[in-house]
Amino acid sequence: MDKFRKKYTVSAILSALEVPRSNFYRWLAEGVEKVLTLAEEAIIDLCKKTKYRNGHRKIKALLKRDYGIKLDRNTVQKTMQKFHLQCCKR
Repeated sequence: MDKFRKKYTVSAILSALEVPRSNFYRWLAEGVEKVLTLAEEAIIDLCKKTKYRNGHRKIKALLKRDYGIKLDRNTVQKTMQKFHLQCCKR
């Protein structure tokens, strides 16, 4: 994008790529990389360690015990849903 911005307008480049202008500016505002928070990394790590066998209540307890992170169970559940880390049924 930066390479062609000197020669063409942003609207012309985006219309050629068939990308809406709003998406481009939203992408610029959010940044390229989404950095995980410490709590999200801890939840992902705990789910991997327990082989995806624990639900959000147990992960919440493990978070508090192992990492000292206190989160509401609904927050843990939403994070697990966001990253598709739901427990497997036995």
